[in-house]
Amino acid sequence: MSTPDHVDVLAEELLEAARSEAPSAEARARAMASLGVTPPGGGGGTPQGDGSGAATATGGTGVGLKGAAIVTLAGLAALALWRVSSVGAPVATPAPHEPPTSTARGPETVEPALAPSSAASLSPGAQEPAAPASPLASASAGVRPAGEASSHAHRPRAPTVADTAPHVVAPPPAAASASSDARRGDDLAAELAELERARARLRTGDATGALSLLDAHAAHHPKGVLSTEATLLRVEALVAAGRMDEAKRVAGPLVDRRDLTGERARRLLAR
Repeated sequence: MSTPDHVDVLAEELLEAARSEAPSAEARARAMASLGVTPPGGGGGTPQGDGSGAATATGGTGVGLKGAAIVTLAGLAALALWRVSSVGAPVATPAPHEPPTSTARGPETVEPALAPSSAASLSPGAQEPAAPASPLASASAGVRPAGEASSHAHRPRAPTVADTAPHVVAPPPAAASASSDARRGDDLAAELAELERARARLRTGDATGALSLLDAHAAHHPKGVLSTEATLLRVEALVAAGRMDEAKRVAGPLVDRRDLTGERARRLLAR
């Protein structure tokens, strides 16, 4: 039940009690005295016997009763309200003396969380720690002292074959190509000069001298660029020397050709 409903019920009960119970003479006298109403008969005398006095006493008594009832009801209502307020309000009990606490918090200390490896090592079923590395492995993996490093840095190095061998710088590709072209040009010029000397000897009628120069050309240029021209000049020199069988044998590979070279070989043999 809420507090307003409880007050209404209590007030109704008090009013019913006031209606059913008449106040006593002393209560009425005190109530009338507090209201400033003179009780009938003055200061406590007996009522007079005449009719006017009786009427006055009756009227005064009625007013006094009403006033006493109002005062009584007001007092009871005030008492009920005080009881309800005192019952509904929480009773403040003194708290035990406690040391004053400061509202300002100091720096909180947080316990560091255990790393997985630490937690694993603290658990009962954790594995045994790994065996320490051997001193040899630790020494090889460690950093060398400064003195040892400096001694290794200043230690003279023994000369190697690469140091003693002559240093040859490879020419760039363009330079190598130009050098090869120049060499081939020189070989071609030398080969052409030898063939011109043999032809000049043949024109003078010295076929044997021309054949000797052609033998020297073959020795100097076994795979020369002008080897076909040298073969035709040899066939001409053999025909001029009267050595026809040898001329046909030398001209054999050229006679079957269907070009200017084959035609020249066939004309030389037809002389």
